[in-house]
Amino acid sequence: MNTNEEYDPGVASSFTALTPNTQYNFKAKARDASGLETPESPVVSTYTLAAVAIPGSWQPFTAVYTSSVTVTWSSGTASGGYNGSGASYLVQASTSSNFLPVLASSSTRNTSATLAEFNPNATHYFRAQAYNTLGVTDYSWLVLGSTVTSPTQSPTLAWTGETNYAADGVDPETGDTVTPFVYHVKYTDADNDAPANGYPKLYVLKSGTTVQTLTMNFVSGSNSTGAIYSTSTMLSALGADYSYHFEAYDVWNATATGAPAALVDAPNVISIPATALAPDFIVRTTTTLTASWTAVTGANYVAVLASDSGYASAVSSVTQSETTKAYSGLSAGTSYYFEVKLATETDTAFASNRISTITTSAPALAWTGEANYTADGLDPETGNIGTSFIYRVKYTDADNEAPGSGYPKVHILKAGSEISGSPFTMVYVSGSNTTGAIYTYSKTLAAVGTDYTYYFEAQDSSGTAASGMPTYSVDAPDVAGVARQADYKTTVCDNLFNPRTGGTSKVKFNVPASGKVSLKIYDLSGKLIRTLYEGDYGPGDFQRDWDGKDDSGRYVFPSVYLLHYVYPGGKEVRKIGVRR
Repeated sequence: MNTNEEYDPGVASSFTALTPNTQYNFKAKARDASGLETPESPVVSTYTLAAVAIPGSWQPFTAVYTSSVTVTWSSGTASGGYNGSGASYLVQASTSSNFLPVLASSSTRNTSATLAEFNPNATHYFRAQAYNTLGVTDYSWLVLGSTVTSPTQSPTLAWTGETNYAADGVDPETGDTVTPFVYHVKYTDADNDAPANGYPKLYVLKSGTTVQTLTMNFVSGSNSTGAIYSTSTMLSALGADYSYHFEAYDVWNATATGAPAALVDAPNVISIPATALAPDFIVRTTTTLTASWTAVTGANYVAVLASDSGYASAVSSVTQSETTKAYSGLSAGTSYYFEVKLATETDTAFASNRISTITTSAPALAWTGEANYTADGLDPETGNIGTSFIYRVKYTDADNEAPGSGYPKVHILKAGSEISGSPFTMVYVSGSNTTGAIYTYSKTLAAVGTDYTYYFEAQDSSGTAASGMPTYSVDAPDVAGVARQADYKTTVCDNLFNPRTGGTSKVKFNVPASGKVSLKIYDLSGKLIRTLYEGDYGPGDFQRDWDGKDDSGRYVFPSVYLLHYVYPGGKEVRKIGVRR
């Protein structure tokens, strides 16, 4: 650091030849006539003001356009020094030499700035003001000079030079009424002026009459070197009398010139027959489809499966030589749309080879809703070894698929094991597959006990398993009143309780092996009321209490509710009563 040590009378001193926008530190001490000195004062620091300059040979204007100017300056001089880092500058432009009004301004830490939104072919004045690192200025201005913005030059339109656009502006030049005709043009402006709002435009004519006017979309490039614009359209009428031309203006309303501004005779819209491939679905399940179509010697095919009729949401799109295509992982009961064409044909050929279908829905089992069968599938629920226990269930399939051979079946278990002959094939009673077909089976039970359970099983003719509450184990019937529950995984204590007086139902359950466990309460309609637990458990005996409230914390209505217990390797259903 430079130092300047001197002893002057008085209490102030000036320092010169310092560097602009540079931090300096100062301290002082006093010496009397006898040479005795005081201690040094505390150090204080400050920055010198920043400088802005134009050396004599400097040309401040480095880029002058119709609506913008780039101006530059120096951060000091060789003789006076240059700004240290951290200086900033305020640059202003005006069409008046007294800078009233200021037309544009820019604040920057660089020694150049581009100011814009000027009028073409007009004189503009520029000045700059310097700020040091602390943001301090003496508010003096350095006039950088003046320049005249460039006069407006007309923009030009040209062919883009891309593949299929070297000599014109449309591709393809022949198609049918569903062919997307894609138009390209290149806009160039030497002044770097953008196109006027809404330009370039495309005009499509038929027999000399304009039938479409389209604003084009920017693709790439720059105004000064050439910006590519594009748009596409379909032409609904056949004919070889179509023509087109482009139009553009810059922001100063100067008209673009060039070959694309003249009429071009194209495209030709003709009728192109598609090859009929007669597609069909030969396999249809809940989650799979297989499509097949007619073979054409030596051909490749493009096959598309979509989840919407507009084919915007394609599930699969492949090119292949085979005449079948299998799809898996689909959603049950969902509409799917298939189209196929020769790989050599345009996409318009798809329209002649389209089919749709709905994947099959899984069948469902439900209680029949008949008297004594609204909440379960058995009547009576108690009896003796001479009682005929009648099991009933309703089978429904939205696809109108009949049950598979031997279904529905009823599984009757005692102490957790199938009784002899179980499962039993049920007998059709009435109804239809789509609205609900009722099946029945009657059985006398030879052994007494309260450890009987049952559940139903079904699948459709495609082998898809049925779902529904009847597929869960139900605790019934009781034969000759023998009470024995040791083989069940759950024991319900206080299974008839009044929650409003503080009663609870205590659910004791055994987990046979580590895994996922859930205890859930449903009403008789199958609606989930309360989740007592859902998660992982290790093996052992556990207990969860139900306070008679739903998952929202509200007391349930007095009724019969069903406890569903799902554990590793099994599931069962028990009844719980809520009373007033």
